[in-house]
Amino acid sequence: MKRLDISNKNVLLYVMATSQANPLAKQYLTNKELLKEIHLSKNRYSSYSLPEYSDYDLILPSVDKINIRTIADAKRTQALRLSQLALSEAQKINPKAKLADVEIDYKKVLKIDVVFRIMTHDHVPLEPGRKKTPKNRGDHHSKCNFPPFQHFKFSTEDGAGKDDLICVGKSHWKGDMDTGAFCLDGEITKSQNPFAYYTAAIDNSFTRILNIEKKNQMIRDDLLIQTGSSPSFTRQFEHETMMRDERERIANLKTEDF
Repeated sequence: MKRLDISNKNVLLYVMATSQANPLAKQYLTNKELLKEIHLSKNRYSSYSLPEYSDYDLILPSVDKINIRTIADAKRTQALRLSQLALSEAQKINPKAKLADVEIDYKKVLKIDVVFRIMTHDHVPLEPGRKKTPKNRGDHHSKCNFPPFQHFKFSTEDGAGKDDLICVGKSHWKGDMDTGAFCLDGEITKSQNPFAYYTAAIDNSFTRILNIEKKNQMIRDDLLIQTGSSPSFTRQFEHETMMRDERERIANLKTEDF
């Protein structure tokens, strides 16, 4: 077991991972899978103008940091993400497909298509007195189970300033961006535990990986049976259990007949 530290900036957890002592250990839960589930979990506490705006391309501390350089960085991030998605689709047809074959030039990404995640408490209600000695801005606002944010994008391709940015998403929010309201109740849980969504994300991610493993095992066993070889002990045990249950069912039917 490898232990990863938990912090506000990096979501870390206990996972079954490959270690130096045992390089053959199976890594069932990767950081990539975990971060994907955490992203989905946060979305259940958030509202967006359109579903596609839930995906962001760059995280910034304020809208003041949006400039030519950060816009280019956001375009690169989106181009890479779209290229990886295109690669996944291409490999379904041709397993030998490479990223270079479907790579998207970041210069072709439009500015109005990139989404910025701005870490802010602007939409979180003030709660004076929540902390006796406030140490940061968040201590003056209602407590959130993860750092609040808003998503922004440009309204026009020629836009360059704050006036051209529109809010397309808010965390801890329900309803429209203008008429909605602050809300801490997500679809996953209404627990007061601030790390409840972490637990749900881990559980969802591990369950999905486990189901994939089961599916692959079934396919492998089917191929072994077709070639005349013995399947896994798990398949053999399940078959024996099924046959025993069937024999008991038939025996019970015969008993009922008498």
